[in-house]
Amino acid sequence: MEIIYTKNPNVINYDSNNLVFHGWPVFQRDRSGDVSTTEDTVGGVDILTQHIDRMQNAVESTGWKVRGPAIVRMRDMSNGTIYQETISKIDSAMAGAGIGDGDTLGSYLEILLREEVKASLDVPKPIEDMIVSRCLGREDAPTLVDIKKKLDKSNQGMVSEFVKNSPALLKRFVRPIELAINDFAVEVLKGLESTLIDDSGREVERLRGEVGNAISAIESSGDETSMSVLAQQMEKLKSVENITSPMEGVVFIYKGNAYKFTGSFAAANQVLGLFKYGRKGAKLKSTT
Repeated sequence: MEIIYTKNPNVINYDSNNLVFHGWPVFQRDRSGDVSTTEDTVGGVDILTQHIDRMQNAVESTGWKVRGPAIVRMRDMSNGTIYQETISKIDSAMAGAGIGDGDTLGSYLEILLREEVKASLDVPKPIEDMIVSRCLGREDAPTLVDIKKKLDKSNQGMVSEFVKNSPALLKRFVRPIELAINDFAVEVLKGLESTLIDDSGREVERLRGEVGNAISAIESSGDETSMSVLAQQMEKLKSVENITSPMEGVVFIYKGNAYKFTGSFAAANQVLGLFKYGRKGAKLKSTT
């Protein structure tokens, strides 16, 4: 559930105050009074709709609106160029790790991480396993102290540095897949209009102006850290012209799990956040 209040906007300026339900979990209470979630076999969305109507009637005089999930009909992109390009990029990343469609992102990262450990560190296989487990953040992973106890002092510093830098390594490994999905999501959301905004086109133009101003301010700041972060986000955004919808994203369910395509919004949000709040508290000045 989300509260949208026009007097306290975040990135997108909405035109009305709303209570928005994004899902409809169904709960059951047993005879002892314990409550648990249960599978939706009773038409949860219908129940939600009935209660939304009642809630809307209750707050009618306040000017607030109560809404359920907005259902969006997507374009069929299965035969389009962007679909083929996305699949090709993901297949290429998978081939680089020697994995197939039956593998997980976790196995993809583990293979590439092991290759990096072998190339960077001269350690026996059991120590390699410990390092990989630590870097992947597994629940049963040994601590860095545990790993160092198994090493000669000459190797402890290198291993510590490797583990310390592993988040950046993992980020680099997943980047090709991340960018491929981002480009696809940008196309998926292109031209979609928000049911919470009266004039989606006008809001898109406002967002482009805000983001363009933020980009100019960051580029002229001389702050190398900020410009490095901007460069990473511009890999996704590419241009303010790719801001084509005033929607934060589209949520879909796949095999019982919820996922969200955010398209250009995610990068735009990061750029605006960088501009408004800076890095380590150092705010940037507007160029306008």
